[in-house]
Amino acid sequence: MSTWNISKHFDFDTQEKIDAAIALLQETTAAFVSEWKENTEYLSNPEVLAEALKQYEVWVRACGHGGGVGYYAWLKLQLNSENQENKALSAKLSE
Repeated sequence: MSTWNISKHFDFDTQEKIDAAIALLQETTAAFVSEWKENTEYLSNPEVLAEALKQYEVWVRACGHGGGVGYYAWLKLQLNSENQENKALSAKLSE
C-alpha cells in the first residue's frame, strides 16, 4: 500500500465537503440536462449547436468523470482498494 498524501491537492477532508461536491455535480448535471433534453433546436441551428457545445465543454470540465471529487475518490481507491470507505465513495460516484 502506498502512503502518498493526496490531501495536499484536494479539499475533500470531511464528509460534508465530499457531500457538497457531489451535490454540486448533481445540480450542474441536472441544469445542463434540463436545458438541452427537450431542446432540439441545436440540430438545425448552428448558433444553438455552438452554444450547446460550449455549455457541454463547461460541464465536462466540471463534472466529467465525477469532477474533482471523482478524481479524488479514484486516487483514494488506487492507494487502498481494500478500504471500505474508499469503495463506498467510488460506488456512490458511479451512481
